[in-house]
Amino acid sequence: MANTYALIQGYTLTSNTSGGVTFSSIPATYTHLIINVSGRGTRSTYNADDIKVTINGSSGSYSNIRLYGSNGGSNADGGAGAGQTYLGVVAAAQATANVFGNGEWFFPNYRSSTLKNGIANAGSVDSNDGAKYQMGIGSLSAPTGETGAITSITIQGYDASSGGTLTAGSTIYLYGLKST
Repeated sequence: MANTYALIQGYTLTSNTSGGVTFSSIPATYTHLIINVSGRGTRSTYNADDIKVTINGSSGSYSNIRLYGSNGGSNADGGAGAGQTYLGVVAAAQATANVFGNGEWFFPNYRSSTLKNGIANAGSVDSNDGAKYQMGIGSLSAPTGETGAITSITIQGYDASSGGTLTAGSTIYLYGLKST
């Protein structure tokens, strides 16, 4: 297991942004990567909003699967294709004011030339009506044509063309983990 958990880079958004943040030039000195997000989106008709993850700038065919709970129920979904890069959850405009959703993503063996998976361990959001929207677990796989180590990861709010963006005050941190 990891014995070194080192901050590589962090962002605190000072204004709303649809472009999100990109961690580029990720050093090849770690075994795994972790991204922590405390964020809020702007889509006005939702309590919770997805996070879009892009690996090495690729717009190829990603695949994902999600298992999640919402207001006492549970659901699962997933898909494959050029738009399937959503993983995790943050608060959206209908969530309780000034409350941010939280999530964590684990990228195992990010230097591998064949394995490009990210796993969302958890995420939760509190809504105005007292119902909870909680992300359970999800998996994202980069396009099969994507070779080489992960050298950049972009994190942004739900598709900006649909009105999604991350708000000021959202924080995103990238950590490297070394295994013993």
